[in-house]
Amino acid sequence: MYIKRRLPQRRSVASRRFSVDIRRFSLPSEYFGPKMSAEDEQLTASTTIALRDGHAMPIVGLGTYLSSPEEAAAAVAEALRIGYRHIDTAEFYNNHEGIAAGIQAAGVPREQLFLVDKVTPGGLFGAPPRTPEEILELVPRQLQRLGTDYVDLYLLHHAFPREHRVAQYRALLALQTRGLVRSVGVSNWSEAHLEELRVAGLPAPAVNQIELHPLSAQEALRAYCGAQGIAVVAYSSLAPLASWRARPGQGSSKPAFAVEGAAASDEVDEQLQAAAETVERIAARRNRSAAQVLLRWALQRRVGVIPKSVRADRLAQNFALFDFHLSEDELRALDALDASRPFAWQIGDPLRFP
Repeated sequence: MYIKRRLPQRRSVASRRFSVDIRRFSLPSEYFGPKMSAEDEQLTASTTIALRDGHAMPIVGLGTYLSSPEEAAAAVAEALRIGYRHIDTAEFYNNHEGIAAGIQAAGVPREQLFLVDKVTPGGLFGAPPRTPEEILELVPRQLQRLGTDYVDLYLLHHAFPREHRVAQYRALLALQTRGLVRSVGVSNWSEAHLEELRVAGLPAPAVNQIELHPLSAQEALRAYCGAQGIAVVAYSSLAPLASWRARPGQGSSKPAFAVEGAAASDEVDEQLQAAAETVERIAARRNRSAAQVLLRWALQRRVGVIPKSVRADRLAQNFALFDFHLSEDELRALDALDASRPFAWQIGDPLRFP
């Protein structure tokens, strides 16, 4: 349900304080219980997800994957001007200085922001697994690059280092105890991965960030996370669109012929075609873009979103999600597209790795 609540006061480096009335929702104990209508949910631009540790995360954020530092600086400044307050990055993205510059240019007080960063755990592409000690040493340097003395949410970016992931998670908990991290979470973790934390007697993560869209709806994982009080945030929400990662060098596992700008081909991906037709039909009915339909679908399924763009028009469009709603019939039509097909990782679905 949504409740009106005051954000806890935080002290920034400049000792400024801030409080505001917002709408929050708490994850239900049974994630797939009776769904509230969009009108009852009252989603607004200030809606936040109540995390299990008491912090509040804006339901819509800006993703910065594949954004250079220069692009990130401009995109963050414009996004904050539009009204975004949730900014997502990762060690692997290597654009922290750009994000810091964008925040400085926008002049939004740190207390009003929700900054997310991710550590690269290693164990992939020949990189050795990160030790807990290395993570403890890394994070202060990342904070300095971001120009802040804490991040609101810190994630392990994936679960590939099988023998090390629980120890790495303990390192994030230690950072939380030190006040460098407000909330601790994971990304690309399956139910089996998350169960390892429960068996180890560790607190569940506040967030699991996963690829999620109608073609990869992850219903079972969402249900598990809901039962454990773990908020779900979707990345690559726009993967069903032909325009997603269409620029050279923006790799994915999507068939090359299904990407915008590809050479003419007789090949057809029936699942992608069905998704495009369904989304476009709903978009036309609602006088909205296909991207807005996909993002609104996630919000009405109680999932946070972090769409990425460096274009001012699309930044505004991706945030304009709160003055329309999808009907139950439209939601079911999008749900019916689920084919368990993630596209973001060229090497395959990270949730399926042991």
